[in-house]
Amino acid sequence: METPGLKPFSPAKPVADTKQLIELAGQLYADVSLLRRWRMTLRPRICPFDRIVSLVPPASQVLDIGCGQGLLLGFLAARRRLRNGVGVDVDRGAILAAREMSRSPLVARSKSKLTFFTLEDFRSQNRKRFSVVTAIDIFHHVPVPEREGLLREIAAWIEPGGLLLYKDVAQKPFWRKWWNRIHDFIMTRERIREMPLDYAKTCAVAAGLRLSREEKLVCGVLYGHDLLVFSKPGQIGGDVAPRSAGPV
Repeated sequence: METPGLKPFSPAKPVADTKQLIELAGQLYADVSLLRRWRMTLRPRICPFDRIVSLVPPASQVLDIGCGQGLLLGFLAARRRLRNGVGVDVDRGAILAAREMSRSPLVARSKSKLTFFTLEDFRSQNRKRFSVVTAIDIFHHVPVPEREGLLREIAAWIEPGGLLLYKDVAQKPFWRKWWNRIHDFIMTRERIREMPLDYAKTCAVAAGLRLSREEKLVCGVLYGHDLLVFSKPGQIGGDVAPRSAGPV
C-alpha cells in the first residue's frame, strides 16, 4: 500500500517465494540441532522475508540491526542481493550462531562477505555507512526511552541515497497484535511493547530520512506486519542534521 502524498517507490519483483526461503533456511542451518533448524525454517512462514529480500538491490552493502542468528543476511547472500553484509545483535550467543551460518556452502558460493558483531563491538569499531540498513522486528524489544536514539543512530549508518527497511509487528487489528504478543512471549519469554507506527515515522524523518513506501503485510492468517521503506536524501558530506522527534 502506498501512503497518499508519498513519492512513488518502485515495487521490487520477487526474487524468492516463502517455500524457497524455507528450503534455503534448512540449507543454511544444515549443521545445527534439529530444534534450531526448525526455528529457522519457521521464520519465513511468519515473517515476510520474501518481500524484504526483494527490496534489497543487487550488490548492496547491508547492515542488519538485530540480526539474530543471521537468517536475513544468509537469504540475501544466497539470492545474490549483497556484496557485503554486517549483522549486529546484543545477544553474543546469536552472533556465534550467525558466524557459524556464514561458513555454509551456500554463502561461500555466493562470494558475499558476511561478518557479525555484538552491538557494543560494532559501535566501537564501525567507521562506514551502508547502502541498505534493515531493522526487522527489533523495536518492540527496545526500551521506550532508547527508541528515538537508536533510530537516529541507525540513520547515521545509512549512506546518502541509501535505504532503511523497517519492519515490525502490526498493531491492528487488535487480535493480530495480541497473537504476536503471545508468540513473542512463548519464544522469548518477553512481554513486548510495540512502537507506535506514527512515532517510528516521526523519529525517522527527524533523523533526516524520507518515507518512501508503507505496506501492510500478512503471513498466513495470524501474523500481521507493518513495513516502512525510508530513503536518505542528500549527497556525501551534505546530510541533513537530525532533529529531536519529541516524546512518544
